[in-house]
Amino acid sequence: MRNTLFNRIAIPYVILILILLLGINFYISSFVKNAYFDSWRQILETDARVLADQAEVYLSPEMDKGKIQLIAQDNAKLMDVRITFIDPNGIVIGDSELNPNELENHRIHPEFVSAMSGLLGTDVRFSQSMGIKMLYVAVPIVNENKVLAVSRTSVT
Repeated sequence: MRNTLFNRIAIPYVILILILLLGINFYISSFVKNAYFDSWRQILETDARVLADQAEVYLSPEMDKGKIQLIAQDNAKLMDVRITFIDPNGIVIGDSELNPNELENHRIHPEFVSAMSGLLGTDVRFSQSMGIKMLYVAVPIVNENKVLAVSRTSVT
């Protein structure tokens, strides 16, 4: 009788404790994932804004794609991120990892659309060109209230 009473009391408590532990584990892992994502988003935003300042002088009045490409390649090594510069039509004018002339048009990418509206753009998606899932952050490069291009940084 004592063993049955013990089982009738202990088993529900053990199940309850396991359910609580699973819930806490889910909450903590979600919290850590969001904190990690936010941290990277802030780093990428800062990098994109620094790059936008560097590139602006080569975008107006005449665009110097060679200089834009050099900015992307040189800074990518220092920042340890992928850097892409995109013109207002969605055409890649500089990329730190791939030949810009071989990349598809970016006009439908969510982060580009947001940046062209003058806002910060972010997205997490599978990169067709790199073949991996990446976090993207894009900022507009603005001169005299006109978006000249978009500075985008990304990491895996």
